[in-house]
Parts: sequence; structure tokens; C-alpha cells
Amino acid sequence: ATRVRLLLNRSISLADELASFPSTATGISTNKKARIEEILEQLGSILVPPTSASDLKPNKSIRLAFNTYTAYLRYDDKFTLNGSPSERKKLIREDRIPDVKQVITADLDLRDLYRNQVLTNVDEARAELRYQMDECAKGNEVDGEELLRLLNAAGNACDEWFNLISIDDVNEAMDIVLGTADGVANEMYGNAGQEK
Repeated sequence: ATRVRLLLNRSISLADELASFPSTATGISTNKKARIEEILEQLGSILVPPTSASDLKPNKSIRLAFNTYTAYLRYDDKFTLNGSPSERKKLIREDRIPDVKQVITADLDLRDLYRNQVLTNVDEARAELRYQMDECAKGNEVDGEELLRLLNAAGNACDEWFNLISIDDVNEAMDIVLGTADGVANEMYGNAGQEK
């Protein structure tokens, strides 16, 4: 899942650069056109847009990355109820404190929701990338705004998913993936998750 996050961040950076180019194909210099083609190629290598005739399941690796982490989660038989003192008192008085099973189910459902948002937006970004690559090949205008919007939505959902993980675990995974010494991820990403 950490690799997915890094690739999404790189894709967002490239799409942001693509969106910064003027929206008229006729007003672009040869150098800028070459850079646009290079960006599209790099995005293609990251997102690997499958052809329409392909029976590949492009989101399988993303789903597997998120599901593998979730499958190894182990829950305790107790939890901390967050909320204001008045909200907690009200739940206690009304005997509406959720049981552990409800809390675990809600946590897993939220993780699945964020994962599905990542999958949906990446899938739509792939389709948009294919469209923009076709337009570029035809010599038409390339507009990266929609691609950037979709990748930002995927990145935001991915960040929300990571916010459900302790910051120490997130930073440790980032350091492992980056092959760096302890602490580099914290310098790069700061508080990427929340303490639990």
C-alpha cells in the first residue's frame, strides 16, 4: 500500500505539471510538446493503462496491497470511545455504546470505502489518461485538469486510508519501501497518520 501511495504521489506531481501547460495545442513550443509527451509516457508507465480488449484486471494489485494490510490487522477486545464528555455521557445514559464487534466492522468498512475510492478514481484516471494520450497522438490539445482532479481524489482517499494507521507504522513502512534509514519518512511526510 505504501508503494501505491508513492506512485500516486508521483502521478499527481506529473499530472500537476501537465495541467500547468496552456490549453491550446497551437500555442505550444516544440520543447513543451515534447515534455507533454514525456509526461504522458511516464504517467502511462505508472498507471499502466490497459487496452480495452485486455482481460487484465488493472486494479488487482492495488486491491491486493490494501487488502493484505487489512487481512493482517488484529483487534483487541477493548476500544477507546472518542467524543466530547457530553456525547459519551449521553451514549452511556441511553445504553448506546457500541460493542467491539460493531467498532471492528465500522473500522473495516471505512478502510474498504477508502480503498474503493482509490480504485475507482485510479480506474477513471486511467481512462482519462488513455483519452489524453489519444488526443496527443492525433496532434490535438491535451488538458490535464481532469486527470489531475481524479488523481488528487485517489490520493486524498489513499491518505485517509493511511490516516487510520499509526504514524510510527506508516513511517516505518515508508522507510522500508524507500530503503532509507529510520526517520527519513517522518521528515518527508510528517504526520502522515494518526496515533491510535
